[in-house]
Amino acid sequence: GAMLVALEALVLKLNESRFKPSFLKLYDWATVLEEKEAEGRSSKEAELHSLQRMSRLVTLSRVVNTLGERLKAIMVPYFSYLLQLFLSILSDRATIFKPLSQPPPSSKKRKRDKDGDQDIAKQLADECTDWVVQALHKCFLYDTIAFTNKERFEALHPPLVALLDDLSCGKERYQTRIDLYLKPAVIQLAVAVQAGTGSDLLWKPL
Repeated sequence: GAMLVALEALVLKLNESRFKPSFLKLYDWATVLEEKEAEGRSSKEAELHSLQRMSRLVTLSRVVNTLGERLKAIMVPYFSYLLQLFLSILSDRATIFKPLSQPPPSSKKRKRDKDGDQDIAKQLADECTDWVVQALHKCFLYDTIAFTNKERFEALHPPLVALLDDLSCGKERYQTRIDLYLKPAVIQLAVAVQAGTGSDLLWKPL
């Protein structure tokens, strides 16, 4: 949206010494959300906190995808800060995007509210997954520094390939994810690791 356009314009004006601290601040903003003591937090505050935490991860992954597209090879080294988080999102979405736990519903309205929380969490999880896959594709595509080495390949390819069997996002979204995001990412992962290692032994079993 408009925020990403403004961010692109800002980032493209920054040199390396100014971009790195700005990027790390963005990462911290998305991943370090101040916790209040559980007993001092109302249910409304807890709900807001959970929504903020999930929404910030979506924003981060979307921004990284945009930066990867615009900055290309310049952005690749910054994925070293992101890989562990992205691996967690791909491998453990149900935990990271877990809706707020609530007591057993005492009314139909409570059940509707709980179902709504689950729907929002699921929607954010699916959206974040798609942005992460697209961002990783940019990383592999513009990797000219052998960033995609053996260790990173072995960490990344299982959760990416596992998405081929994940139909939980719905038929339409699944087809879009496979055709537009996942297939290009997996293919480019194979290309990048062969270029980085000088061998096709890692990706041939795929």
